[in-house]
Amino acid sequence: MHHHPEPEESPPERSAPVSALDPDLIRAYRSARYQVQASPQPFVLTVDTHNSRLAALIHTLPARTAALVTACNPEGVLLTLQENRVAMAQLRSELRGRCAGLLDAQNSGAAGDWTEPSLLALGLSREAACALGRRWRQNAILHAVADAVPRLVLLR
Repeated sequence: MHHHPEPEESPPERSAPVSALDPDLIRAYRSARYQVQASPQPFVLTVDTHNSRLAALIHTLPARTAALVTACNPEGVLLTLQENRVAMAQLRSELRGRCAGLLDAQNSGAAGDWTEPSLLALGLSREAACALGRRWRQNAILHAVADAVPRLVLLR
């Protein structure tokens, strides 16, 4: 007996949070490489994929969370290297007193067509990470809880 699938109806509007971001941009964030400069060697975070190195880092913390945030290229608009450096220095000083540890990281497109510095903030709550991301006019952040699975959190 063959089951014939029903013609697909478009899902109701409320089923997914509406984002102002281009679906291609969201796909680019999902497929990007997020390389964390940890010792003894760097490791790469992938959206929605468990990372054992991240797990080892956050399991030593009272708040088993981590967030990857940047202050570069607000709303996806490219700034100069110097403007991004200044913004990252300010973000780093803001984060220093608010999280259990900071690791430098580098975000890059899957095709290697873009790259920008970021910071992995250990022990930072999702709320605090989103607030920071919004203040720096970012499109998205990554956030992980005790399962050590970085999730893409859209801010626009």
